[in-house]
Amino acid sequence: MGHNDLVVPEIEMPAHVSSAVAAYPELSCFGEPIGVPSGGVWPITDIYCAGKESTFEFLENVLLEVMEVFPSPYIHVGGDEATRTNWEKCEDCQHRIKKEGLKGTAALQSYFIQRMERFLSDHGRTLIGWDEILEGGLPSGATVMSWRGIQGGWEASERGHDVIMTPGTVYLNQYQGDPDHEPLAFGGYVPLNQVYAFDPVVDSMSVNQKQHILGSQANLWSEYITDGKESEYMLFPRLVALSEALWSPREQKDWKRFSNIVPRLFERLDAMGVNYAKSAYAVTAQSELEQDRKIRVSLHNELYGSEIRYVLDDGALSTESPQYTNPIPLEETATVRAGVFKLGKMVGDTLVKEFRFHKAVGKTVEYSPIYNDRYQGNGQGTLTNVLRGSKNFHDGQWLAWLEKNPTVTIDLENLSEISSVTVGSMENQGSGIYFPTKVEVLLSKDGRDFKKVAEWRREHRPNGNVALANFLVSFTPQQARWIKVEVTNLSHPPTGGSCFVFLDELIVE
Repeated sequence: MGHNDLVVPEIEMPAHVSSAVAAYPELSCFGEPIGVPSGGVWPITDIYCAGKESTFEFLENVLLEVMEVFPSPYIHVGGDEATRTNWEKCEDCQHRIKKEGLKGTAALQSYFIQRMERFLSDHGRTLIGWDEILEGGLPSGATVMSWRGIQGGWEASERGHDVIMTPGTVYLNQYQGDPDHEPLAFGGYVPLNQVYAFDPVVDSMSVNQKQHILGSQANLWSEYITDGKESEYMLFPRLVALSEALWSPREQKDWKRFSNIVPRLFERLDAMGVNYAKSAYAVTAQSELEQDRKIRVSLHNELYGSEIRYVLDDGALSTESPQYTNPIPLEETATVRAGVFKLGKMVGDTLVKEFRFHKAVGKTVEYSPIYNDRYQGNGQGTLTNVLRGSKNFHDGQWLAWLEKNPTVTIDLENLSEISSVTVGSMENQGSGIYFPTKVEVLLSKDGRDFKKVAEWRREHRPNGNVALANFLVSFTPQQARWIKVEVTNLSHPPTGGSCFVFLDELIVE
């Protein structure tokens, strides 16, 4: 078997082993039977017991069989995302810590991986583990797969270990285009050009460190993959871009050149019957609220030199439509439609994006409590800037609160007649994001005395999809200058844990 068709098996330990522990409860610390739910489990506490010799006997037998089947010089043992709470309470694990003179459960995990590394090394194989194997001490012959950014790979290479760089940039279970037009994915946004730009060798590395970088690995986790065709869609053409990026000398990498060969690449994938994504042809829109409370909409396509044409509202999009050259000024509600044209035909999806002006656009907003520092959108003006968030909650258009109930106060600057407030929100229960359960609207003329005028309620219900929604709170038209919107967060779902509530716009009309 040559390196071009090398299969590296991954046998997880000590965590991500619920199926093994369910089948053999004696391999866990307390020997209790467990279930194996569909989907992900977090935190991962049902892990192998590191104190029992029988655990290592079992795993060595498994690895012996794996080595018979796979001639790969590398054997991946995982080593990631182990929550060691059971080890803290386990008599066998604590006895092991004392007997081996270890300093806590982090060192016990290191003992676990080092022991497996010695076993594999004795059989002529090299252990690979995710970057958590750095914790507590790294086995002498191990290769590190750095997934939590590049820092783990940097540290491992400094210690003289070989490294495979596989940070979020090469996680192909993330969106590659507008989530509104893509199959449901884990989240995030990794377009074709970002994959092509990836370099596993970091400038700050020494010459010796750089020699330890073996390359990279694309990851496609399958929580949201329904079949082989969808797997192809997520892999191609991004996998081709990564291959080109890794095989090309840095000085020869050129996004303009690669952009020009994408059409021919697509022709080849067509001939091969591959279900690839055409997301690289999609148009994305960015907009900026100016001081005059007008917005300017910029249209983009990631392929170099694309011909983008657009229309406003109900106009027909065609080769006769205006070609985009400069940001489009808007000062009233409008819908922008845009697409990429090539040889007189539109390729890819049509962008359809509404920019809805309302009475609170550009007005001063105060928040209590302040939004979560991980999701700060465009700052304080996020909820009154016309710009809407997508299903990708990392797109920079969302404010979020964890467990807390946000109160948002808007100063319209002058008395205005208003009759409704619409709250834009998102739900992605798999990521801990839930729709609000209640919205209350209070009005004031003086900024001190507020009177409640309406409320909206919604019962929590399970939802396996990512959803965007506008929740309308309407009331009898009345005069007010200040609007206070009190949003109730579910805070804690029935399944346990904590809830985020996400907001992207408060539309006042």
